[in-house]
Amino acid sequence: MDKHPNKWRRAREEAGFTREKAAEILKVSDTTLKEIEKDPNESPREPKRELQGAMAFAYNASWLLDSDLDDDYLPCEITQAFMQFDCDFDDVEKLISTAKRIIADGKIAPDERDEVMGFIKELKEASVRSKELMYSLSKALGETK
Repeated sequence: MDKHPNKWRRAREEAGFTREKAAEILKVSDTTLKEIEKDPNESPREPKRELQGAMAFAYNASWLLDSDLDDDYLPCEITQAFMQFDCDFDDVEKLISTAKRIIADGKIAPDERDEVMGFIKELKEASVRSKELMYSLSKALGETK
C-alpha cells in the first residue's frame, strides 16, 4: 500500500480501518472524514482538536498530535529511523565546537548570527529525528503507531 499524502488517511489505513468503520468509531459522518482525508492539493478540512485527539487514540497514532513532525511523517522501521537520527546527531556534534566558541562570552555578535541560525536549524532537525525514532521504537514495542 502506498503512503497517502494525507496524514489522517495514512494513520487510518495503517490502523486497518475502512473510512466507514472509522467514521462509525469516531461518531462522525463518512462525508466529514472524506473531507478531512482529501489529498493536500484539494484543500482538506482540518479536524477540530477534539476529533484530532479521538483519531490519534482510535488509530493508536499519537504522532498525529505532534506538531513538530511533517505532515508526510509515518513511523518507519527502527533501523531507518535510527540512521536518520544518527546522521542529524552527527551534524549537531560537528557544530558544538562552533556553538561553544560563540556562546563563550554569553553574547551573540552580529557576525555570528548566521552560524547560530544554522545551529538552531540543525538542533530542530535532530529534535524531529529523535521524536521519529521514539515513535518508531514505541511502535516496535507495540505501544503506539
